[in-house]
Amino acid sequence: LVDSFTSTDALILDPFCGSGTTCVAAELLGRRWIGVEISEDYCKIARKRVKEAQEQFSLLDSSKNPIILK
Repeated sequence: LVDSFTSTDALILDPFCGSGTTCVAAELLGRRWIGVEISEDYCKIARKRVKEAQEQFSLLDSSKNPIILK
């Protein structure tokens, strides 16, 4: 859906981020994104998944310097 309904310069807002699936998709497609989640447990899961996606993306494209969430 992210690929089909957004342009490459889009900013994706996921106000109910959960485990971060939309954020991961946006990251892998090179979109800017904001994820909001009230549950700290889900925030930890989402951070981990996005970090893994960033690391995977940097292996595929060494010209990219991913931003790692802290």
